[in-house]
Amino acid sequence: MISVDGVVGWLIPGDVDYLNAAALELPPNPAILEIGSWMGLSATIFVRTREDATVHCVDTWQGGPEHAGMAELGDLYETFKKNVAPFGERVVAYRMTSLEATSLLRGRQFDLVFVDGEHTEHGALTDLEDCDPLLTPGGMMLVHDCVNEVRLAVRTFTRARGFGYEVMAPPGANWMARILR
Repeated sequence: MISVDGVVGWLIPGDVDYLNAAALELPPNPAILEIGSWMGLSATIFVRTREDATVHCVDTWQGGPEHAGMAELGDLYETFKKNVAPFGERVVAYRMTSLEATSLLRGRQFDLVFVDGEHTEHGALTDLEDCDPLLTPGGMMLVHDCVNEVRLAVRTFTRARGFGYEVMAPPGANWMARILR
């Protein structure tokens, strides 16, 4: 885990650098969709790097199986809200499943989609498929924790569409994948 301005998250320093660099590649006033926001670290990174960005954060804030037994985390949604409060309307929270949010956001377009939600093959594949129509032409799709089941989902998703992908491994980044459309 790492902390940036007091916001804690499951990133390593290379991930922060990777997300910063990705945000700087985006067009002016970028719209970013984040699937899996936890305590708001990646959203914080995006809006700190791009003062003209708006990040739409999707999460149930109930935590996943990997968070079981971590009672010290407290109410994740309250922590998230506190962490992103300094950014005001530049961070928009959708407290729902990714399926519910992508249905709600149909017709919207995002310059960057960052998938870091459910870490099962089915969950990650569903997130990728549901987010794909929301991406602007030439937009960027990144996937965190692209190992094991998540990597299988990325492979299935990209092969079905004729896309490629590249993965940045530690120490550069923590298995961050970039879908090459």
